[in-house]
Amino acid sequence: MKSRRLSWPQRAAGRASIVSWLVGLLAAITPVSALAEADEGPLPTFSELRQMSDAGQFRVCLRQIARVLRLAEGSKGYDRYELLLLRGDCLLHIEDPATAQLAYAAAKESPVSAQANEARATVLLIARSVKMTYVPRTANETGDGINIASRANRIKALGALLQDEIRADRREMDRAIAAQDLVPIREVLPKLADLYAVERATTEGDANVRPILKAVGARARVLIDRELGLEGERVAAIERRANQRLEFPAVGVSSGGGTWWGGINRRGLYTNDRRELRDLIAYLRQIEETTKLGQRIALSFDGDVKAWDPLIERASKVLQHSNDVLDSE
Repeated sequence: MKSRRLSWPQRAAGRASIVSWLVGLLAAITPVSALAEADEGPLPTFSELRQMSDAGQFRVCLRQIARVLRLAEGSKGYDRYELLLLRGDCLLHIEDPATAQLAYAAAKESPVSAQANEARATVLLIARSVKMTYVPRTANETGDGINIASRANRIKALGALLQDEIRADRREMDRAIAAQDLVPIREVLPKLADLYAVERATTEGDANVRPILKAVGARARVLIDRELGLEGERVAAIERRANQRLEFPAVGVSSGGGTWWGGINRRGLYTNDRRELRDLIAYLRQIEETTKLGQRIALSFDGDVKAWDPLIERASKVLQHSNDVLDSE
């Protein structure tokens, strides 16, 4: 039985139907998000995003911020941290403080101090609030709370938070200023950095927290300098003991008839020496971290950043020396 040959019009129609089928298949497997992107038009400018927020269109604004963050990452037309702050603000307006806190936490990394301070302050405020409400503990005769959804209320709540936190942590701050070791300073420095951000975000000033930060920073540098001197001498003493030349009995005989070890030799490290060095290295790492933290905080409040440079360099050298002595055998 002969096969039936299709005419050219029939073959063309068949190919067209196959192409049509493939197009339909591709459309079916195209992600819905990609189709939605094509329908949403051009990306909004930041000014337009702000207009959406000001008009109370918070969910629309959030969707558009997500588009910008997804599609325009690295674009010169947008500031990522500005977008994250606006995202956090919108999320607070729709009463989602947990997700807002994530947005503000990401915005803390901004190199722009005003943005970083606003983000850091708001992270703390959200943490201190319950169900979107901050209840001041100082000078609050009525016991009323402040809803933190709106920016105006957040500024008011941050002012109350500043006074509450300073009052609550005053003894801890005084201990750090008069500290005889670095433990109280390591504990209070992150809190002071938070409070500095709160004050800057509230008043754009720093009259309350700056004097405390300066006093704690000055005390920290004195103690770090002293500790590096003491710990550096301990490392040197261990190294001197290890380098002592002592006479030891011969142990083992080589194939050539000589001894493997014996006579006058370097003492080396004993078990107690290695244990002491490991403890020293752990402590010196803490000192180095505290020194770098002090400089970062000084940078955030336009303090004396350069005053920390010699201590950071010295801490690094003492730590490296400790590691070298431990690794010497």
